[in-house]
Amino acid sequence: MMSTDSDRALALAGVFQSAHLAQQIAREGQLDSDAFATSLRSILETDPEQAIDIYGGATGLQLGLRTLVRQMDRPGERDLEVTRHAVSLLQLAHRLSRQTQRLQDLSAGIDSVKANLEHFPVTHENQIAALADLYQRNISTLKPRVMVRGEPLHLQNPSNQARIRAALLAGIRAGILWEQCDGSRWKLLFGRQRLAAEARHLLSAAD
Repeated sequence: MMSTDSDRALALAGVFQSAHLAQQIAREGQLDSDAFATSLRSILETDPEQAIDIYGGATGLQLGLRTLVRQMDRPGERDLEVTRHAVSLLQLAHRLSRQTQRLQDLSAGIDSVKANLEHFPVTHENQIAALADLYQRNISTLKPRVMVRGEPLHLQNPSNQARIRAALLAGIRAGILWEQCDGSRWKLLFGRQRLAAEARHLLSAAD
């Protein structure tokens, strides 16, 4: 797979989109349904030719791209909680990428979700529950844990809990893509302006 700045910006936007979606659910009990569908579908794209194929283009990643630009290039608009979640997802993806058995278990579970697509779309509550279960069994025991805070009324709702975990699993998938595209802590720290510029370019192309 290629590893251009554009590819890395896409991957990082996928991470930020997942972090933003999890926060939306926790705080408001609702979310951007198009962005959520794009993020969930990305989990099932396990053998793409290009990074952009995972998301079917940049249109469904506009939430993540806008969030990336705010976090990287607009200090006054940053949301530190979203940043913490994104960093945690990148760390978890890094650790997961080195655990063969967990990856095999995840792959088998994702194949099961794919097999059910002929009966239910990926956004169906049964599919979301299956993805959430994959996150709980394979990711939630790793450190650091992603602690999503919000309104107790929303967080105690089992449907919202499943949507948050499924969104976080999509963030892990994006974090794996970040590593596959030669993303690193150094590129994140010292390549912020390039990543933000690529995100703005992708946003303009998606409009």
